[in-house]
Amino acid sequence: MVGRFNAYDFIAVVIPGMFFIWALGTFSKVLSLDDLMLKSGDLAETSILIVQGYILGLLLQGISQHLLEHIVTWFWGGLPSDRMLLPQDSTFPNEYKQNLRNLIRDKFHLSIRTDEVPQQDLDAVLRDNHAAFRLCYRSVEKLTETPAVFNAQYGLFRCLLAMFGLLSLIELIMLGRSYMSVPGDIATHIMNLVIFAVGGFISYLRMEKRAQDFSRSVYDLFYSHFSGK
Repeated sequence: MVGRFNAYDFIAVVIPGMFFIWALGTFSKVLSLDDLMLKSGDLAETSILIVQGYILGLLLQGISQHLLEHIVTWFWGGLPSDRMLLPQDSTFPNEYKQNLRNLIRDKFHLSIRTDEVPQQDLDAVLRDNHAAFRLCYRSVEKLTETPAVFNAQYGLFRCLLAMFGLLSLIELIMLGRSYMSVPGDIATHIMNLVIFAVGGFISYLRMEKRAQDFSRSVYDLFYSHFSGK
C-alpha cells in the first residue's frame, strides 16, 4: 500500500487538504488545528492530521475532477490534449501536427481528422483525439517523469481552484450572517473573499497552463521518441 502512495498523491491530494484545514482556521475561523487533536505535536497526532488532510484532499479532488473539470473543459471547448490535434488549433505548426498525426496513425492505426471540423462533429472528434492522446501518454510515460510532474501540478491547481471556491462560499455565508443578525467583522469577510477570489483566479491560470504543458510534453516526447523509428 505504501508503494502506491506517490508524488501525485502528496502534491495533488495531501497539500490541498492540509491547506484547506489551515485556511478554515486562519481565515474563516470555522475550524482550528486544536479541533483536530493537534495538541502536543507528537508523531501520532501529526500522523492523524496528515490522514485527515489526505481524506479531505480526496474529497476536494472528487469535487474538482467530477464537477469543476467538466465546467472548465466546457469553457475551454475541450481539453488541451484533445484540441491540439484539431486542424483549426494553432498550438503546433502545421507540419509538426501533420507528422504527429502520421506517427499516431502508423503506431496505433488510428486516423486523426485533418480537415476543418464542423461544430456538430466536434465532440466525436475530441473523443477520438483523447483516445489517441492516452495511447501516446502510455507509450512514453516510462521515459521521463516530466509529464507526470506537469499532471500532478495540474491536479494540484485544479484542487486549489475547488478549494478556493468552497472557501469563498463559506465566506459568503458568514458574510450574510453578519449582515442579518450574527455579529461579525464584515470588513474581514470581504477581505477574505477578495483573497480567495485572487487565489482562485491564479489557480485557474496555473491549472490551464499546466494542462497545456502536460499535453505538449506528451506529444513532444512521443514525436521525438518515435519519429526516428
